[in-house]
Order: sequence, then structure tokens, then C-alpha cells
Amino acid sequence: MENKPIKTIQPAERLSLVSEYYFSRKLKEVARLNAEGRDIISLAIGSPDMPPSPQTIEKLCEVARRPDAHGY
Repeated sequence: MENKPIKTIQPAERLSLVSEYYFSRKLKEVARLNAEGRDIISLAIGSPDMPPSPQTIEKLCEVARRPDAHGY
């Protein structure tokens, strides 16, 4: 059996433009803040298993009614 040289595959240069996934960075940030004792509510990817509290709904409505809360 002969030993064939191992060929190395070079990644495309454009891969250097790809950055870390946004939510990966956010999860690290949340973990750091939790470790500091901060109480973090994550609104990241996911599907809530419980409805928001009445206070949360009221606050959302309050802010949505503000004329300065819309636009870029």
C-alpha cells in the first residue's frame, strides 16, 4: 500500500469576511452580565411558553402610543 500525500484544502478568502453569529455574541454577553449578578431578560431567538404579564402588555401599549416611538 503506497502512502499518498495529504492534500490541504484552502478556504476561500471571502470566508475571512464572515463574522461570528450575532446571537452567539449576545449569548456570551448575557452570560457575562448574569455572572455579574445582573437580572437579564432575553428577548432573543425563541418562542415564549407563557404569555406576557399584564404589566408588560400595558407598558408595550404605552410606548407604542408615543409618537416618537416609531421610525428609524
